[in-house]
Amino acid sequence: MAELTDNGFDLDAAWADERKPAFRFRWAGTWWELPHLSDFDWRVVALADEMDLEAIREALRMGLGERAEEFDKHPQPTPAMLKLFDAWLNHSGMKPGEAPGSDGSSPSTEEPSPQTSTASTASASAKPSSARRRSGSRSAS
Repeated sequence: MAELTDNGFDLDAAWADERKPAFRFRWAGTWWELPHLSDFDWRVVALADEMDLEAIREALRMGLGERAEEFDKHPQPTPAMLKLFDAWLNHSGMKPGEAPGSDGSSPSTEEPSPQTSTASTASASAKPSSARRRSGSRSAS
């Protein structure tokens, strides 16, 4: 493992070997570039992948960096931006719902509720009902 040095694990070197190609796209007659989503903070990607529109917008702004203000000057219709995000996911080898941190359901962390009463088939009433007993027939007399 080349990243292991006398001082420990060199994450900088390991990460440099893992970098993927950027995602290029054209919008409003201009070419733009976004980093591969594996280069992104996984927390941002997970929120955006939940289709949180504000998180998608923030991911695009972060990815565009210094060019974000220029991009913001162009119209950004929701369907177009969702197509862009889907294409960015696809380029990064992910499908919607597969971003890091969004691996589907997780086990419940809720503890069972404490039992509030004991099981019983007997009535809790102190005295029997005083209501008249019905006869088996429902026909009018």
